[in-house]
Amino acid sequence: MNNECFDCRKKDPQYISINNAIFLCEECAQIHKSFPDNISFIIDNNLNLLSNNFLKYLYYGGNANLDNFINYDYPGLQNYSPEILYRTQAMIYYREELKCTIESKPKPTRPNNITAYKIVSENGLINIREGKEFKNKVKYYGIITHDYGIITHDYGI
Repeated sequence: MNNECFDCRKKDPQYISINNAIFLCEECAQIHKSFPDNISFIIDNNLNLLSNNFLKYLYYGGNANLDNFINYDYPGLQNYSPEILYRTQAMIYYREELKCTIESKPKPTRPNNITAYKIVSENGLINIREGKEFKNKVKYYGIITHDYGIITHDYGI
């Protein structure tokens, strides 16, 4: 499964999101590069040049591991666009759990099924599952505004 882009499933991904431990195609990597590094830290997919620490992320993570987490632990997350998905409490937990596993530290507390679907913005948590626009149109992705509103745009996702 690491031979395809995690976000769009295109074959032969050229990039890696280290802290999410997934492989990405060039187009999806460009989206991830617009995120802060704590959400997605992107590097070229040259396994020969990766540090041991980066290789540990891929060993404990990988596309299949994150796919299982999203589809089985927190169903519904797979319907979120990357702009929303990687900002959810569930994904923050996933990245922190991965880091703690690599560093042999105690794992963080797992978010419950209510907080897992909330996203973190500059203004704190926003529950997008309760947003009428998002709930009724999952193919839309929400842009979080500073007044906690959700503006939706149809990108045919």
